[in-house]
Amino acid sequence: MPARAEMDSSEYQAGQRRLSPAERAREGERLQRERVLEATRTREREAAEARERAAVAAALAARPLGERLVQTRCRPCHGGTDFDAYAYGWLRWWAVLLRMEWLNGARFEAGERRPIVAHLARGRQPDAAQLAGVVAVAGVLTILVPAVVRRMRRRVR
Repeated sequence: MPARAEMDSSEYQAGQRRLSPAERAREGERLQRERVLEATRTREREAAEARERAAVAAALAARPLGERLVQTRCRPCHGGTDFDAYAYGWLRWWAVLLRMEWLNGARFEAGERRPIVAHLARGRQPDAAQLAGVVAVAGVLTILVPAVVRRMRRRVR
């Protein structure tokens, strides 16, 4: 038994009357005006976006190097972070950058760490507790790293 739809082909047709040649010409002109207007709007929007990008680039270029590097290297991942809330000295910021590079895969070009650290530290000196903590960690690492390397070498032999 064949399947039957309860529709006939006339329901698929648009049902509009045919345009006369004069109406068709007017409709073509209207569509052409709309295309030109849309193209003009697109060009104006693209030009405004280009001006805005240039203004942002100029404002960024006017900033100090450290601030620019923080903007380009740190802000993509830490966008809303208020770095001024962290009262770290240069040594702690240096350790943070190394941790970001080693553990999180952050990439810094040669010579970028120093300006970033200088900008983030901005004259802050580590307090005694921070300095003692960094010295303690450095001391422990100085003892542990060679011991771990020796132990690994013994296992290899």
